[in-house]
Amino acid sequence: MCARELTPTPTIPDLPTLAEQMTGRCETWRALEHHGTHGPLTIDDLGPWERRNLPRLAATEAVWTDLVVGDTLLHFDPRYDNILISPDGTARLVDWGRACTGPAWADPVCLLLQSDLGDLDPEPILADHPTGRNAHPEHLDAFLVALAGYWTHTAALPGLPHARRATITWLRHRWT
Repeated sequence: MCARELTPTPTIPDLPTLAEQMTGRCETWRALEHHGTHGPLTIDDLGPWERRNLPRLAATEAVWTDLVVGDTLLHFDPRYDNILISPDGTARLVDWGRACTGPAWADPVCLLLQSDLGDLDPEPILADHPTGRNAHPEHLDAFLVALAGYWTHTAALPGLPHARRATITWLRHRWT
């Protein structure tokens, strides 16, 4: 989105990294693998693909914070209601309450996951984006695993079941 202007991150005191922003929110797969539960979530709440891939999901979740790093200022919540388009066509990001630093491709991934793409595959859309071309496959998978675990755990909240489905679908496509 704004990677060209926001890399490297402007000096902003106490700005967390993407991993720090998600601290405590990305333990779903490991908890399910080790204990069979994570809060109200149980293994029985998972789909067959997630149950079959639980060891891989848990292993990837364990290292995601080492892989999803970067020096770009991220909005980290680029939903439709946080993007204002002026009459001249200029887009402005508002509500920077989740700002952090991370890889330039993280905001486009979040925007794709929170968009209603219908049957469109997000993979070629990201690959065509200037920052998406630089996303290392293992790092992108790790970010998708972290987000899928977070959204799986919080799927009961309004608006998040779509994000969970979109993330799991994208991971299934990448891991098949």
